[in-house]
Amino acid sequence: MASIADVAKGIAAKKMEGAGKSVEEIAKEVIAGKWGVGEERTKKLTEAGYDAAAVQKVVNELMKK
Repeated sequence: MASIADVAKGIAAKKMEGAGKSVEEIAKEVIAGKWGVGEERTKKLTEAGYDAAAVQKVVNELMKK
């Protein structure tokens, strides 16, 4: 039987696959202000099927450049 963590990882992977755009594309949209800020952005990203933490990590990396 799969652990809860394994199931959660599977769900997250499926959501990211089905979301349509790459995390980097979404991160660029976040930087452009298309997803709002703070909790609003997190909620919108999650509802759209994206991992908000993964997107934020890419945003942070892109902002370092």
